[in-house]
Amino acid sequence: MNRSYRTVFMVLLCTIGLSAAVFAQGNVSTGAIIGTVTDNSGGVLPGVTVTATNANTGLTRNAVTENNGMYQLQLLPPGRYRVDADLAGLGKASETNVIVLLGNATKTDIKLAPQLSEQITVSAAAPVIDTTRSGTATSVTNKQIENLPLLGRDFRSLAALTPGVSAGSFDTASITANGARPLSTDFNIDGASSNNDFFGQQTGGTRAPFTFSQAAIKEFQVIRTQYDAEYGRGVGAVVNAITKSGTNDLDGELFYFDREKSWAASRATVF
Repeated sequence: MNRSYRTVFMVLLCTIGLSAAVFAQGNVSTGAIIGTVTDNSGGVLPGVTVTATNANTGLTRNAVTENNGMYQLQLLPPGRYRVDADLAGLGKASETNVIVLLGNATKTDIKLAPQLSEQITVSAAAPVIDTTRSGTATSVTNKQIENLPLLGRDFRSLAALTPGVSAGSFDTASITANGARPLSTDFNIDGASSNNDFFGQQTGGTRAPFTFSQAAIKEFQVIRTQYDAEYGRGVGAVVNAITKSGTNDLDGELFYFDREKSWAASRATVF
């Protein structure tokens, strides 16, 4: 009998651990949209179908509001979304230009009210502070990565734009945060560990054949303190990045380096 109890306990323990690992891993490389659906008087509306549509890929996620009117749309690839709420007999409402950032939950509240056209359009901006997470995190968006000049085209150099972070004494590939050593910085790429534990850098260090191109990174975030459950290793900071994926549009990017001799002043002859 005791042996049977032990077997059942081990199976339950493995199941819970696997579920927690999958949930944590999913939040590392995606974002979410959460909010509440209410009517004109501010009363919550259960049973409302809420759908998020990615503007670039057409990917959709949907959920139904609970008894308290709240909904959650998880595992959303970062990007721009349109959020639609629909309840039979009450009409529709839409939130356009909802920005989902890596590792963040964008709060988007929607108000449904009876109307002749059954359509409301509201614009929502990216959140300044994500109140649903405990980590002190700063996001570096794709627009910043593409437009800010970088020496060596190493996206990790942009981590210095975030509070409490600076380049290590050796080179810009090593990052220090909150006074910790570069060895304390944890690098994640697409939800997987990418650490060089000997040098305290991302895997590949500063060697070009082994590093991610600036053009390949969609966005990243720097998390400094009070990590959530999925970031359990970092002590100084966690640099969490995701690479670009395909969209419905065909585009590309070309980079070349050219330094003409005529652009530099002639060196003075020393006798």
